[in-house]
Amino acid sequence: KMSNNAEELYNKFEEEKFKKEKIALLCIDIQYHDASPGYGFFKNISKDNEEYKYYFDRLEEKVFPNVKKLQNTLRDKKSEVIHVRIESLTEDGRDRSLEHKRIGCLVPKGSKAAEFITEVQPLNDEIILSKTASGVF
Repeated sequence: KMSNNAEELYNKFEEEKFKKEKIALLCIDIQYHDASPGYGFFKNISKDNEEYKYYFDRLEEKVFPNVKKLQNTLRDKKSEVIHVRIESLTEDGRDRSLEHKRIGCLVPKGSKAAEFITEVQPLNDEIILSKTASGVF
């Protein structure tokens, strides 16, 4: 006989505890290119621009502080904090994906736009992955 009781069904499975070896925090594109006025997508936009003010305020007031809390929690548990950014392997971006070329997304190697936002930047020996397309994997 099949049960329609979801609680009964799910109670049959023992909840697996999170283990530091099995979890990681993946921080994606929290960099000047797409999270700071005056750079990348927002190179001609000031912080006070009415059209983008809400976006930048939310980043500073909510996103960055909460990402920082998550990072600190995982660091305290000795879990991985992994950082992903858009950054070409070359200064002229010839290695970018067709999509990035089409939309004008150029983040030259070593540029300020490629740097992580200071509040949530990588520490010590944390893994950093650079990507030249919309996906990293």
